Amino acid sequence: MAKKKKVSVSLYLNTRVKPKEGTNDKYPVYARVIFDQKVATINPFQETVYLSENEFSLLDLENGGLKKGVEINERQYEDYLEDICSKLFWYREMLFKVVEEHSEVYPGFSLYNLSKIVAPYLLEIEQVLAHSLCSEIIAYIEWRLGKDFKNTHLWPPDPPYFLNSPVELWLRISSLIPDSGFDTIATDRLKRFMTVYLAFRRLVKSIPKNVESPKVFDWIFSDEAGWFADSVAKPFQASSPIEAFYPPNLVELDDMYSIIEGELLKVTRMPYLF
Repeated sequence: MAKKKKVSVSLYLNTRVKPKEGTNDKYPVYARVIFDQKVATINPFQETVYLSENEFSLLDLENGGLKKGVEINERQYEDYLEDICSKLFWYREMLFKVVEEHSEVYPGFSLYNLSKIVAPYLLEIEQVLAHSLCSEIIAYIEWRLGKDFKNTHLWPPDPPYFLNSPVELWLRISSLIPDSGFDTIATDRLKRFMTVYLAFRRLVKSIPKNVESPKVFDWIFSDEAGWFADSVAKPFQASSPIEAFYPPNLVELDDMYSIIEGELLKVTRMPYLF
């Protein structure tokens, strides 16, 4: 049996670059990843985290909080540092788990394309579901009509802004297809997928504005799935006509899980698809 290769991840303040514009002392936080005795440095964040050297020295990144004995007089500033440290702690955990998992799944894994591998885990789940659902709707339409979607009467004259908005796409197609509309001829898989997307979109809308939307990493490595289950279990009242057609109680929770997990795994296993 092959010996498991050691993974190590640490975060550091990159003071070799210029300070953030408009500040004299805030630098970006980077990650240093060691795998198979090779080292890679990466900025793994969608939004770069900037800290001063003094601020960075106050953080206990091993435990996700301020170092013991650190006292901050201003409560709001203390909360800010605590939030930053928690965020950095979980990014470090994410990097560690992503590298560890990929190295186990792919025998030839290396740190060469680390940023491309990490990026999908930082995508918002709703964004992934929307992109994938639109792709499936378009593929189905092309199969039904036997031609490229761009060459049909369904393609709008204006820029296709809705191609990452399943609801807009669904409603447009429904209104332009004769007879009873697209919703009656769509496959059961597409209808279930639309229901799952609407349920998740509803969950995201309920998240306070100061809290980040769930990321792919949250679902795969954390307990976001339980949070989603709790939201689906609550009494449902449609807030739009399309939600009334596709309420969450029409789909079993296990089926919802399988759809979400299937799409997220596509993105993380094959990043180039997104």
